[in-house]
Amino acid sequence: DILLSAVHRSRPRRQSLRRLDPVINEMDWQVVSAALRSSDFSLAMLSNDDDCVIYYGQAILSACKSLDLILMSGQNPPAWHNLFNYLQSPACVLENLDLSGISIDDNTAITLFDAISSNCSLERLNLAGSLRQVGGATLRDLSNCLRSPQSVLKKLNICYSPINSDTLRSFALALENNKYMTELMMYNNPEWNKRWEDFSRLLCGTSTIMETFNSNHTLEKVVKTTSQPKAIENRLRMNQQTNKFDIARQKIINVHFSGDIDMQHFIDMESGVLPRGIAWVAGGGLSFFYQFVRNMPSFF
Repeated sequence: DILLSAVHRSRPRRQSLRRLDPVINEMDWQVVSAALRSSDFSLAMLSNDDDCVIYYGQAILSACKSLDLILMSGQNPPAWHNLFNYLQSPACVLENLDLSGISIDDNTAITLFDAISSNCSLERLNLAGSLRQVGGATLRDLSNCLRSPQSVLKKLNICYSPINSDTLRSFALALENNKYMTELMMYNNPEWNKRWEDFSRLLCGTSTIMETFNSNHTLEKVVKTTSQPKAIENRLRMNQQTNKFDIARQKIINVHFSGDIDMQHFIDMESGVLPRGIAWVAGGGLSFFYQFVRNMPSFF
């Protein structure tokens, strides 16, 4: 009651609860939940008690936007399952979830990933060091979350996870149609040498203009070190621009119209489409348009 009254009086813009008593009961959690709904709270370092997980799970996730469970490594799997199942609730407003350093087994991880797939609010998920014990198949389940039309994850940290070549490929494929993910953080390892080509194709397909246009223009970071191919680095930096149509145009010009331009792209266009195609690509700059006119004077 004291907490509820204090929050209502102060109406703070943002508050953080660093620790709650392990003997807090269900009615107390209802009071805390009501307090959280009245403000923008960040909840961290919660009580290490299974019963409390059940009490605060639905209440907190429907009221709190940021949750740090760094001190909750002692929970039993059923408690974790209860908590993660609450993530699937339409009432969940959680945007940031930090589970770093907590050991999660395969079954618990699968429950979490299923919840993430149907969650429409979670934007940042930190699993650094949490997935050391899971298998490659489980990590590939995580990549499938990025295919879900409900998922709005923007930042995912899976550093210290057992990443292999197949896992990297599954993430590259999962991100092909993803329009939200900007950071996929993992440490570089020798397995990356086998899959840089997959991420290069993800960021900029080169076989056709449409493949280049439909490439991923959102992803900005994929590893936590700078040891990556220069082409990958340049495309990730290009994706940091705000206007995604400008990014697509620049990639198309770089891939299909740099050096000696292949005019067959335009020759095959229908007459009604041709002017728009020329104008759209020429938006990349006067130098390209000048080169185009020199190569195809009959068009003008």
